[in-house]
Amino acid sequence: MTHQSSGRALTVPELAARWGVKEHQILAHIKAKTLIAFDVSRGGKLPRWRIAMSAIEAFEQARSNAPVTAAAKPGRKPKRTRPAGWIEYF
Repeated sequence: MTHQSSGRALTVPELAARWGVKEHQILAHIKAKTLIAFDVSRGGKLPRWRIAMSAIEAFEQARSNAPVTAAAKPGRKPKRTRPAGWIEYF
């Protein structure tokens, strides 16, 4: 998704509505520092996060739907096959 930068920052509920996810998922990305946000609470007990449009666009670009090939998946083992002439007894 590419959107025009308006210089405006979104709140957590606004961004959750935009992406169609729950607020706690946005907060988890902020806590993990994969989504850059700033606190406007002025030292209050609870943070009031704002996310800049540039940070949102960078996050969306980093997670765009790029095709993943089997070779790009780390740790994937080839399927085990039985040798030719294998006879299975029960």
